[in-house]
Amino acid sequence: MIELFEDDGLSFVILDEQIKTKMDRIPIATMHLAKGLEFRAVVVMACDDEIIPLQER
Repeated sequence: MIELFEDDGLSFVILDEQIKTKMDRIPIATMHLAKGLEFRAVVVMACDDEIIPLQER
């Protein structure tokens, strides 16, 4: 997925436990890490049926 940003010349930052975003970069994080944070827009990728939500739960 990161290759898509690099190929298009988009600036991004991968969020970690320190949660430091930058205004001029697209933040990338897992949905668990992003929980409780606020973003203007969110893109959810690779959510196949029976994966999200987990059917076992």
